Amino acid sequence: NPATTGTSYTEQNFAYTYTTEVTELLVSIDLISFIRPGATTYLNFSVTNLGNQIIPAGEIELHYPGIINYAGGSPYVSHTDTIITYAYPELPPLHNEWYNAVIDCPIDLIVGTPYQFICQSDAIPLDINPTNNIDIIDTVVVNSYDPNMKVADPAGKGINGATDPETEYMEYVIHFQNLGTAPAINIVISDTLDAAIDPLSLQMLAASHNYRVELSGGNIVRWYFDEINLPDSSSNPEGSMGFVSFRTKLLEDLPIGTEITNTAYIYFDYNEAVITNTTLNTLTTEVIGIEQSTAENTIFIYPNPAANEISITGLRNNSASLVTISDLSGKIVMEQQLNIMSEHPLVMNISSVPNGFYFITLKNVEGEIITSSKLAISK
Repeated sequence: NPATTGTSYTEQNFAYTYTTEVTELLVSIDLISFIRPGATTYLNFSVTNLGNQIIPAGEIELHYPGIINYAGGSPYVSHTDTIITYAYPELPPLHNEWYNAVIDCPIDLIVGTPYQFICQSDAIPLDINPTNNIDIIDTVVVNSYDPNMKVADPAGKGINGATDPETEYMEYVIHFQNLGTAPAINIVISDTLDAAIDPLSLQMLAASHNYRVELSGGNIVRWYFDEINLPDSSSNPEGSMGFVSFRTKLLEDLPIGTEITNTAYIYFDYNEAVITNTTLNTLTTEVIGIEQSTAENTIFIYPNPAANEISITGLRNNSASLVTISDLSGKIVMEQQLNIMSEHPLVMNISSVPNGFYFITLKNVEGEIITSSKLAISK
C-alpha cells in the first residue's frame, strides 16, 4: 500500500537485490571521552559490512599510546605491549560488530601533548576500498571539558578545521552524559545536518543503547532513546554516559572554502536542550596528506592502495632526499634515498613489503618531514 505522509510504520521488512557483487568492510574508532590527566577514557570501535557479500570472520587490532594504561573492555584474542587483537564473527551484508576499551590516564599527562589511537582490520580479499579498513584518531591531552559534545572525523587542522577537499565521508560521534541527580527516563538527540551533506546517505555505525532514528524536514536527524533510564553521574559515572556514531556523505564538487558545521541538541526528559559544541571543517588544499601543495611544489604519491610499485612525482629543486615506509608501530620496513626529482615520477618497488597499512613519509636533507600519509598495500 502507498505510504501516507505523517504515518509511522514499524516492523517493516525491506528486500533488496544487487546486480554487482560488492565486498566492502569499514573500520571505525571513536574516542568516547577526552584524554585527561587522572581520568578514565573510553574507546569504541567497530567493523561494518557495507557490501552485499558475506565477509568471513576475522580480526581487528587496537593500537594505543604506551603512556596510558589498558583497564578493561571487550574480550580480546591477544594483548601484546600496546596492541590488542579482537576477533569478529562472520559479517552478513550491512551487519555491524562493535567493541570497547577502557583506558586509565596517568595524573602526570601534560595538557596539549598529542596522542594517537589506531584501529585496523585484516586485509579482506576483493575489498573495493581497503583504505577504510584502518581508522586513526589524533587527539591531545585536555583538562576540564563538557561530556555532552560533538566530535567530527576528520577533525580538520587548525582553528578552521582545514580538511582535504577529496574527503568523501564525514563521521560524527555525539556523546551524552546525565549530569543530573536522578536517572533520565527518555533522551532525544536532534541534529540538523549541514547543507553540504547528503542527508539520505546517513549510515549508523554504532550506539551505546537501543534507539530509533527519524529523518524529517529534509536534513533533521533525531535519535530517540525511549525508556533508557540512564543513571546519573554521581551514582554511576560509567553508566551515565552514552553515544551515537554515524557517517554521512559530502555532496560532490563542493567549492574550496566550503565550511561544514554541525551542532547537536540533547534533551534529557523534559529539560531544556543541552547544546553541544559546534564542529567546523573547512575544505582547503592546504592540508598535509597524500597530496601537499605549496608555492614551490605539489607532491603526488600513487596509487593508493598499491600492490608492487608506487610513483612519487611533483617534487623539484631536490626538496626531498629520503622516503620511508613504516608500520603502525613506527618500525621502518623500507627506505630509499632520493636524487633530484624531475617532473617525471620516481617509481619505487614495494613488492617486498607485506600486505597491510603503513605510513609513507618524505623528508628533506635536514631530516624534516615534507609530507606523510597513510598507505595501503594490497597484492
